[in-house]
Amino acid sequence: MLNRTFPGQSEVWSVLYTILSFGSSLIGRLAAPIFMYCIVLGFIHIRNVHRYMARLLGFALISQLPYMLLFGVTVPRMYGMEPDPWGEPLNILFILCLGLFTLWIYEYLCRFHVSWGLLAVAGLVALGWLLPVEGGKGDVLIIFLLYILRSLPRRHRVVHATMSVKYS
Repeated sequence: MLNRTFPGQSEVWSVLYTILSFGSSLIGRLAAPIFMYCIVLGFIHIRNVHRYMARLLGFALISQLPYMLLFGVTVPRMYGMEPDPWGEPLNILFILCLGLFTLWIYEYLCRFHVSWGLLAVAGLVALGWLLPVEGGKGDVLIIFLLYILRSLPRRHRVVHATMSVKYS
Protein backbone atom coordinates (compact mmCIF):
# COMPACT_ATOMS: atom_id res chain seq x y z
CA MET A 1 0.00 0.00 0.00
CA LEU A 2 2.84 2.37 0.83
CA ASN A 3 4.49 1.59 -2.51
CA ARG A 4 1.44 2.95 -4.28
CA THR A 5 1.35 6.02 -2.06
CA PHE A 6 5.07 6.74 -2.39
CA PRO A 7 6.11 5.17 -5.71
CA GLY A 8 9.75 6.30 -5.52
CA GLN A 9 10.37 4.79 -2.09
CA SER A 10 10.81 1.18 -3.26
CA GLU A 11 13.80 2.15 -5.41
CA VAL A 12 15.34 4.10 -2.53
CA TRP A 13 15.00 1.18 -0.12
CA SER A 14 16.39 -1.20 -2.73
CA VAL A 15 19.48 0.95 -3.24
CA LEU A 16 19.91 1.44 0.51
CA TYR A 17 19.65 -2.32 1.12
CA THR A 18 22.25 -3.01 -1.58
CA ILE A 19 24.67 -0.50 -0.08
CA LEU A 20 24.19 -1.86 3.45
CA SER A 21 24.61 -5.50 2.39
CA PHE A 22 27.79 -4.63 0.47
CA GLY A 23 29.11 -2.68 3.46
CA SER A 24 28.46 -5.48 5.92
CA SER A 25 30.04 -8.00 3.54
CA LEU A 26 33.11 -5.79 3.26
CA ILE A 27 33.38 -5.45 7.03
CA GLY A 28 33.12 -9.22 7.39
CA ARG A 29 35.77 -9.83 4.76
CA LEU A 30 38.11 -7.45 6.56
CA ALA A 31 37.35 -8.76 10.05
CA ALA A 32 38.06 -12.44 9.39
CA PRO A 33 41.76 -12.00 8.42
CA ILE A 34 42.25 -9.66 11.36
CA PHE A 35 40.84 -12.31 13.72
CA MET A 36 43.11 -14.91 12.10
CA TYR A 37 46.14 -12.70 12.53
CA CYS A 38 45.20 -12.15 16.18
CA ILE A 39 45.09 -15.93 16.65
CA VAL A 40 48.64 -16.15 15.25
CA LEU A 41 49.84 -13.34 17.54
CA GLY A 42 48.12 -14.96 20.50
CA PHE A 43 49.82 -18.27 19.75
CA ILE A 44 53.23 -16.61 19.52
CA HIS A 45 52.95 -14.50 22.68
CA ILE A 46 50.81 -16.58 25.05
CA ARG A 47 52.41 -18.61 27.82
CA ASN A 48 49.85 -21.39 28.10
CA VAL A 49 48.41 -22.36 24.73
CA HIS A 50 46.17 -25.03 26.29
CA ARG A 51 44.31 -22.47 28.41
CA TYR A 52 44.04 -20.15 25.42
CA MET A 53 42.56 -22.97 23.32
CA ALA A 54 40.17 -23.97 26.11
CA ARG A 55 39.04 -20.37 26.53
CA LEU A 56 38.48 -19.97 22.80
CA LEU A 57 36.58 -23.26 22.60
CA GLY A 58 34.49 -22.23 25.62
CA PHE A 59 33.52 -18.97 23.94
CA ALA A 60 32.74 -20.88 20.73
CA LEU A 61 30.40 -23.22 22.60
CA ILE A 62 28.72 -20.40 24.54
CA SER A 63 28.16 -18.29 21.43
CA GLN A 64 26.87 -21.17 19.28
CA LEU A 65 23.35 -21.13 20.74
CA PRO A 66 22.76 -17.40 20.11
CA TYR A 67 24.31 -17.84 16.67
CA MET A 68 21.91 -20.70 15.88
CA LEU A 69 18.95 -18.78 17.25
CA LEU A 70 19.80 -15.68 15.27
CA PHE A 71 20.76 -17.23 11.93
CA GLY A 72 19.22 -20.68 12.12
CA VAL A 73 15.75 -20.17 13.45
CA THR A 74 14.82 -16.56 12.77
CA VAL A 75 16.01 -16.19 9.19
CA PRO A 76 14.27 -19.32 7.77
CA ARG A 77 11.05 -18.43 9.59
CA MET A 78 11.09 -14.96 8.06
CA TYR A 79 10.95 -16.61 4.65
CA GLY A 80 8.32 -19.16 5.67
CA MET A 81 10.70 -22.13 5.84
CA GLU A 82 11.06 -24.61 8.69
CA PRO A 83 14.47 -24.33 10.38
CA ASP A 84 16.82 -27.31 10.45
CA PRO A 85 18.62 -27.24 13.85
CA TRP A 86 21.07 -30.02 12.91
CA GLY A 87 22.12 -28.46 9.63
CA GLU A 88 23.34 -25.24 11.18
CA PRO A 89 26.91 -24.15 10.51
CA LEU A 90 29.30 -23.56 13.36
CA ASN A 91 30.31 -20.02 14.16
CA ILE A 92 33.68 -18.55 13.23
CA LEU A 93 35.18 -19.19 16.68
CA PHE A 94 35.30 -22.93 15.98
CA ILE A 95 37.47 -22.44 12.90
CA LEU A 96 39.72 -20.05 14.84
CA CYS A 97 40.09 -22.70 17.54
CA LEU A 98 40.91 -25.31 14.89
CA GLY A 99 43.50 -22.93 13.43
CA LEU A 100 45.06 -22.44 16.86
CA PHE A 101 45.15 -26.21 17.35
CA THR A 102 46.79 -26.54 13.93
CA LEU A 103 49.56 -24.15 14.94
CA TRP A 104 50.10 -25.96 18.23
CA ILE A 105 50.21 -29.44 16.67
CA TYR A 106 52.55 -28.19 13.93
CA GLU A 107 55.01 -26.81 16.46
CA TYR A 108 54.76 -29.94 18.60
CA LEU A 109 55.29 -32.41 15.72
CA CYS A 110 58.07 -30.35 14.12
CA ARG A 111 60.20 -31.18 17.16
CA PHE A 112 60.35 -34.75 15.84
CA HIS A 113 60.20 -34.24 12.07
CA VAL A 114 58.97 -31.41 9.84
CA SER A 115 57.08 -33.74 7.51
CA TRP A 116 54.94 -34.99 10.41
CA GLY A 117 53.95 -31.44 11.21
CA LEU A 118 53.09 -30.70 7.60
CA LEU A 119 51.08 -33.91 7.34
CA ALA A 120 49.10 -32.96 10.45
CA VAL A 121 48.50 -29.48 9.02
CA ALA A 122 47.23 -30.99 5.76
CA GLY A 123 44.81 -33.20 7.71
CA LEU A 124 43.54 -30.34 9.85
CA VAL A 125 43.13 -28.07 6.81
CA ALA A 126 41.07 -30.85 5.20
CA LEU A 127 39.01 -31.13 8.40
CA GLY A 128 38.43 -27.37 8.35
CA TRP A 129 37.38 -27.67 4.73
CA LEU A 130 34.84 -30.40 5.55
CA LEU A 131 33.32 -28.85 8.68
CA PRO A 132 30.13 -26.82 8.21
CA VAL A 133 31.62 -23.55 9.42
CA GLU A 134 30.68 -19.94 8.76
CA GLY A 135 33.18 -18.18 6.56
CA GLY A 136 35.62 -19.38 3.96
CA LYS A 137 36.72 -22.95 3.50
CA GLY A 138 40.43 -22.18 3.57
CA ASP A 139 40.54 -20.32 6.87
CA VAL A 140 42.75 -22.87 8.64
CA LEU A 141 45.21 -22.70 5.76
CA ILE A 142 45.21 -18.89 5.94
CA ILE A 143 45.95 -19.03 9.69
CA PHE A 144 48.81 -21.45 9.06
CA LEU A 145 50.22 -19.30 6.25
CA LEU A 146 50.01 -16.17 8.39
CA TYR A 147 52.05 -18.05 11.02
CA ILE A 148 54.63 -19.35 8.56
CA LEU A 149 55.02 -16.06 6.69
CA ARG A 150 55.15 -13.83 9.76
CA SER A 151 58.90 -13.22 9.43
CA LEU A 152 58.71 -11.93 5.85
CA PRO A 153 59.28 -8.26 5.07
CA ARG A 154 56.28 -5.97 5.33
CA ARG A 155 55.67 -5.66 1.58
CA HIS A 156 55.27 -9.44 1.26
CA ARG A 157 52.89 -9.58 4.21
CA VAL A 158 50.68 -6.94 2.58
CA VAL A 159 50.36 -9.12 -0.51
CA HIS A 160 49.49 -12.13 1.65
CA ALA A 161 46.95 -10.13 3.66
CA THR A 162 45.32 -9.01 0.42
CA MET A 163 45.04 -12.64 -0.70
CA SER A 164 43.54 -13.67 2.62
CA VAL A 165 40.91 -10.92 2.42
CA LYS A 166 40.01 -12.06 -1.07
CA TYR A 167 39.71 -15.76 -0.21
CA SER A 168 38.17 -15.54 3.25
